[in-house]
Amino acid sequence: EVVVQEALSMLPACALDVRPGHRALDLCSAPGSKTCQLLDALQGESASALVANDLLLERAERVKNRAKWQRCRELMVTNWDGCVF
Repeated sequence: EVVVQEALSMLPACALDVRPGHRALDLCSAPGSKTCQLLDALQGESASALVANDLLLERAERVKNRAKWQRCRELMVTNWDGCVF
C-alpha cells in the first residue's frame, strides 16, 4: 500500500527528532502515517520503543495494520483516552 502524506503531517515526527535508542509516545496515532515515520526513525537499536495510541479502537487497529509492514518491531498499539493515559 502506498500512502501519500502531506508535508504538514510530517512536521510533528520531525520536530521530535526521534533516533534509534529513543522511546516515544504518539497519543493520537491514527491513521498511522506519523507512527510509521517514527518507526522508521527508531530503526537500528533494540532499546527503541514506540507506543501508538488512539481513542477509537477501529483507528488503533488501522495503525496496527499499517505499521506491521515496518522493519522496527518495538511498537505497542493502545486504545485509551489520551487525557488519562
